Amino acid sequence: GEGWSIGRTSLKWRNEENAPDDWEKKTLERFEADAKAGKPIDALEAHEVVGGDDGDREFRYMKAIGTAAMCLSCHGPNLGSEVEAALAERYPKDNARGFNAGDIRGAFTVRKRL
Repeated sequence: GEGWSIGRTSLKWRNEENAPDDWEKKTLERFEADAKAGKPIDALEAHEVVGGDDGDREFRYMKAIGTAAMCLSCHGPNLGSEVEAALAERYPKDNARGFNAGDIRGAFTVRKRL
């Protein structure tokens, strides 16, 4: 079998390669709803075995990442011009800004083929 695949994703991603797949998107949306209902971000996690009976199954796991004050210089609502320029050069399709401290920034995502 294959090893573990570990990454980060978000509903507002910076790098296109980290865009969520369907399972990740659904899970991130549930995390957002749970956080709005008052659940602490550090308690938001999900796991599931997905796939069909044909043996093509995967273990999936996600854990939410909160936005701390230190994250705001690159992900906040007011970015410095140097940061703006660097992001525009490296990530022309950047969506990962406008966050405030205490928001869900995204999630760690883990998968393993079973």
